[in-house]
Amino acid sequence: YSVFPTEMQKALREYASRGGNMLVSGAYIGTDIWDQVYPIHKDSLFKAESKKFAETVLGYRWITSNASPNGLARPVRNPLIKSEMEIFDLWNTPNGMCYSVESQDGIAPAAAGAYSIFRYSDSGISAGTGYKGKGYRTICLGFPIEAVKYSSDIQEIIRLSLNFFEE
Repeated sequence: YSVFPTEMQKALREYASRGGNMLVSGAYIGTDIWDQVYPIHKDSLFKAESKKFAETVLGYRWITSNASPNGLARPVRNPLIKSEMEIFDLWNTPNGMCYSVESQDGIAPAAAGAYSIFRYSDSGISAGTGYKGKGYRTICLGFPIEAVKYSSDIQEIIRLSLNFFEE
């Protein structure tokens, strides 16, 4: 299992080249590429190509797999997205509402035109990036969007993303 298998990378690269915008979220979108989530062998060429894909197509690079012990994130000032959001909570402990994300990825901008748009409140590590690629845009989050505790916050993140995509 890989977050971005070769065929998916190819499809997303082609989609971006046709002007397709992308909202990507997940707890291991960086860790799976740069480190290791599961004890499986990955070919070094595949790993190098995956890093290049994340950096040049999606606009982010990995920082850490343990970015926030308390599961709180907030928007940060950046030239891409203007947000009035406050701190928002992630399900980071077992509960009866949603699966918990005990280990959120820290991801940072990796390309010209990419910026941090969210940070984890306790660590200050970048939690999400926005990227103006050549003819397309991406929002990448180091946590699954469905693990945001309140639907109003999920809706606001999606609204901000769509507004960014339409500019």
